[in-house]
Amino acid sequence: MTVTNPAAPVVAVPTVVNVKDPAYGAKGDGVADDAAAITAALAALPAGGGDVFFPAGTYKHSTTIALTDGQRLIGGGALQRWRSASAIGVKLVYSGVGRAIRIANTAAVNRESVEIHNIRFDGTGLVGAVDGLFIDGTAGTANNYVEGVFFNNCAFTNFPRYQVLADGLIIDAVFQRCAFNNVGAPASFDLVHVQQTGVAPKVNTQYSFNECLFAQYGPNAWCANLQTVDARFSGGTVTTNGQAGGNGIVTTGALTLIGTHLESIGLAGIGIRYASAAGAFIAPDYCASWAEGIQVGDPGNGAQRANGCVIAGMISGNGAARDIHIINGGSRTGTLILGTGQSQGGPAGVTDDRAGIDGAFELTRLDINPATFANAVVGSSAGSTVGFYGHVAVARAAAYALAYPTASRALAADAIVDPAATAATSAGPYGYTQAQADAIRAAVIETHGELNNVRGVLRQLIADLQGNGLLQ
Repeated sequence: MTVTNPAAPVVAVPTVVNVKDPAYGAKGDGVADDAAAITAALAALPAGGGDVFFPAGTYKHSTTIALTDGQRLIGGGALQRWRSASAIGVKLVYSGVGRAIRIANTAAVNRESVEIHNIRFDGTGLVGAVDGLFIDGTAGTANNYVEGVFFNNCAFTNFPRYQVLADGLIIDAVFQRCAFNNVGAPASFDLVHVQQTGVAPKVNTQYSFNECLFAQYGPNAWCANLQTVDARFSGGTVTTNGQAGGNGIVTTGALTLIGTHLESIGLAGIGIRYASAAGAFIAPDYCASWAEGIQVGDPGNGAQRANGCVIAGMISGNGAARDIHIINGGSRTGTLILGTGQSQGGPAGVTDDRAGIDGAFELTRLDINPATFANAVVGSSAGSTVGFYGHVAVARAAAYALAYPTASRALAADAIVDPAATAATSAGPYGYTQAQADAIRAAVIETHGELNNVRGVLRQLIADLQGNGLLQ
């Protein structure tokens, strides 16, 4: 006779663990090394992931925290993300080498759905090549990557190298209400540095920064340096505190920036540099006090294209004739400037270094200083072929004529020509007739209004998705 033993009882694996539970033993007193307790708490989670909860306190750890699929770190208390001190929230202080936190794939395994909420990561006192967060997709292939990582109300501060370093194939990395600063360890390293080394760039590699604070205290570095990836900024603040050579945002991929406040001190650094053929919509709520507000093109790479760039918003009070700077070099097709205004520091200024232009520049409500407006663009050569549409006329030495056959809005196809070279003649402001100027103004204003309507629809869609719990 065969006797079958009853099945062994199933032991439930917790999906939420408290790092201070006696089974793991974290102290959170800022003195004890809690590395082993954090590792044990993560190991107690099931294979599909779960939550490790940190009650308010300061947790020292001497080894890298490695996170895998579905794991979430959640801090209790109220995080003071704008300040270095965190008296009542959760702070993890790193005392090791390499990286404080690492999220990585392997050659055979994706890494997905990792989250961190309400925790400050601090590297005060460390030296050498130590980073805060490392998102590592360098083992990725065409179908193997790091995907869907989310950081909410976190801070990454005072690591001696990058506060956040990301490399390789990474899809949909989202930072929401996060802070990045090196006030206690100023050095010439970017706060957030994203690159793709050793792998072919993936076209849908995306990073989002929603209502984040970047405060760069080191010289000759960027707040956010985003290479070959698509980046989206919504709201938030980017500042360099007037550091020599300190810069805001640079991207060689697609860029969407809406409502972000970018401010330096003492006309230092560059606010935004867009150097990509992937397309950009740049509409800060404020971009001021930089040596150059927005650069289109890369002065260090003359062959780099910078196409499909739409610029709008409050961009003023930067260096002389450097609110917007069109760098000479590769193609600049499809650049459109809408509704740039002034709030401080004098009239807005645009400089074009190019001897020719591939597309058309359209400006509305741009304030130009008649005393310095001698050529087509402040500070440009007489050969510039940039056109200014729809603002108050001012006297200048050499007028430009617009070959404008219709009142259509396909202005990028229209040519801006030098009457001295073509013997073209026309009367009216800027070398074209008043009727043409009025038609262009009406078309640009209508286009601007349509863009605002689209922006309102997108905002309502985001609000609806958030209200239904479909978007965090």
